[in-house]
Amino acid sequence: GDDQLLCNTFAFSLEATGAEYCGDFGLNYNNWYSWVLVSGPDASCDVNISNPTDLYTEVLIENCHGDCAYGEWVFGFTEYNGYDDVYCSAYDEVSVFIFEQPVADAGDDFDACVDIAYTPYCYSMTGYLDYCYSMYGEWTKSCGPGDVVFDDVNDPMTGICINEPGHYVFTWTVWNAAEDCEDSDDVV
Repeated sequence: GDDQLLCNTFAFSLEATGAEYCGDFGLNYNNWYSWVLVSGPDASCDVNISNPTDLYTEVLIENCHGDCAYGEWVFGFTEYNGYDDVYCSAYDEVSVFIFEQPVADAGDDFDACVDIAYTPYCYSMTGYLDYCYSMYGEWTKSCGPGDVVFDDVNDPMTGICINEPGHYVFTWTVWNAAEDCEDSDDVV
């Protein structure tokens, strides 16, 4: 099957596609399957493969010790075809990437008094990006009267410059490769 990108979930399904075999005179040989855990980020976890000899199976990863269960889990699938003690086999692997739900931290709100005669007004943001679990981050202006220039919208500690005094809200959004695995926080 295809690799999977999951957000904070340790229960999922695996599905392989078996081949259809046709031997001499149209007879199908006996084919059977095997799912196994090849590797994972935490060997202390219990990994339950509900139907290890079927094409489709449910997997539950539980009883992990610590936060080490996030990361890449690799499962191997083998298909066997033959009869008696004579058989052939084919092997493939699928990766399941489990990401922790990221938590955005845009830093503390702040007030700045500026001399209206001097523009632009420049500040340093104080966001945070946990590189272990959040792969991407981006600053955006949610509201405010003037234009904003970010030194680097992907840097949590970026510098910003605004061209007009007023009330501004900036949003720091973090996410990773798993669908619907993001969080955001505002700073005023």
